[in-house]
Amino acid sequence: MPNPIATFTARCAPAAHSHARGLAGLVVVLSTGALAAPPVVHNLGVMPGGTYSFNGVVSGDGNSVTGYGNTTVSSGNPVRPFRWVFPGPMQVVPLTVASHGRGISHNGQHVVGFNQVINTPFRWTVSSGFTPMNLLPGGTTAFVNGTSSNSSASAGHGSTATPGSSRAIRWNSAGWAQDLGILPGATIINGVPSSFAFGISADGSTVVGLADWASGFSHAFRWNVPFGPMVSLGTLPGGYDCRAVAISADNSTIVGHGDTTGSTGGRRAWRLKAPVPMQNLGIIAGSGANVDIRTFAVSRNGSRVVGTSYDNIFGNRAWIRMGATGMLDLRAYVASLGGIVTGWVLVEARGISSDGTAISGWGEFNGQARAFLIKGLPCLDPTSGWFPDTAPPVGICADPNWPVGSGPGLPSASVSITADTDGSEPLEHIWQVSIGGSVGTPPQAITGPFFEDPVTGVSFSVEGWTGPTITISNLRPAPQYPNIGVGVIVTNPCGSVATTFRELQISAVCAPPACGPSDIAGPGLATSPDGELTADDIIVFVSWFTAGNLGGDVAGPGPSVGGDGEFTADDVILFINLFTAGC
Repeated sequence: MPNPIATFTARCAPAAHSHARGLAGLVVVLSTGALAAPPVVHNLGVMPGGTYSFNGVVSGDGNSVTGYGNTTVSSGNPVRPFRWVFPGPMQVVPLTVASHGRGISHNGQHVVGFNQVINTPFRWTVSSGFTPMNLLPGGTTAFVNGTSSNSSASAGHGSTATPGSSRAIRWNSAGWAQDLGILPGATIINGVPSSFAFGISADGSTVVGLADWASGFSHAFRWNVPFGPMVSLGTLPGGYDCRAVAISADNSTIVGHGDTTGSTGGRRAWRLKAPVPMQNLGIIAGSGANVDIRTFAVSRNGSRVVGTSYDNIFGNRAWIRMGATGMLDLRAYVASLGGIVTGWVLVEARGISSDGTAISGWGEFNGQARAFLIKGLPCLDPTSGWFPDTAPPVGICADPNWPVGSGPGLPSASVSITADTDGSEPLEHIWQVSIGGSVGTPPQAITGPFFEDPVTGVSFSVEGWTGPTITISNLRPAPQYPNIGVGVIVTNPCGSVATTFRELQISAVCAPPACGPSDIAGPGLATSPDGELTADDIIVFVSWFTAGNLGGDVAGPGPSVGGDGEFTADDVILFINLFTAGC
């Protein structure tokens, strides 16, 4: 799994829509690769009788887009959400008069949006049609801004029974609205603290947005299933106003925008991926004055971010930032790859596919507002390096009786290693092991759930050997090799790279600590000792045993250190010895 978002700490002006899309591990950073063919800018057109189309939020697979435009199909207010499926044409989303499309599922079969007249949200699916989504108790309006990969959860915000108050909302597939609350400790003078959600992860577990912090200040936030709490991501350095607008599908990266020292009142885009703090993504080279930047979407693994930039020379223009490159004018970037951009002014990049090779949004084509979809952008070919990590080599125990998660300071019976791969999919992972570490035997590929070296006799069980995270357990070392090294070759359509190796230190003998907490205060399972051998102490000891804690099991007869999986007199003797030793 990727490094946890819970470690994010950062500091960040309201903006518009968004589309979301252990051990410290290995990192694979990517650079631009070559194209087999130039990218294509698809003009999505208009709905029947229409004259404009806007926004354009792309599905995770890069083949479907939703947004809004006008049409003669609708009586009264002509604005309707659209659904465009490659290669087109644009379709009207039925039964959604005067509405905007704001989010779309990975396969393009589900659309979420809101009615702009009565400001209420809806969910529409190809199979089941239109379903209204609930308001908060006492609320009168709500706006949905994004949906999960399978549209089982959506995010947005709405009014409450308290006048002037808005709350971030997470809806389930049945349309039930969950109030996500406010930031703990928020204080608003002469007002009511509010929160607004703009993005949701692909699995629906994480919601991001903007929440009031103090009078005149707002912070970006992250909220996790099932009940939060809402966590502040802060602001950019020197800023007082900030929002998170999207989270990558793998939950590793949050993006947004906010003001900062030196931005002269304008907003700046940021990217947050643990353990690196919130990163200001800068501006497009050659921009004029009064630069104001908004972020809208991020690729599956956080490697590509898109949005819009304004300055007094170029006006509004869509941008892309990928890998370690600076922020690029999207139109100029597509042209540099051989794409035909004649007649286009790309105003806003609103969405990006999971693999980062398709970007959607809206612009002006020969002066007319049109949604667009760019397909065929290049993937990123990998370079390698360690993700910043100061931790020592990982300890792993070779004793089969040593339990998983053995406690602080003790080696584990299994170990998981993650390759943090930033790049276009599909990604192939070929894990390797070197007996003796990086200076040991030549690397050998891990090709299945069990690895064994016929020369040294080293063997272990493996889970996840084809993915970004592997778990090694049941290790049998060779006496002359006190450690092993683990690395990975990551391949995508643009190339491949081998990372450096992660060292695993092997503990062949894994004795339990000399002392353990064998004394508690009775009655009940209190934690403080009372200096008396009572039934409560026996109860605790038995619970150790049944939980598989090595401190509660020895092999009999005799006080040996290996467990035998049976509750015998030897175990009771061990317990009494621990007690009398003052443990």
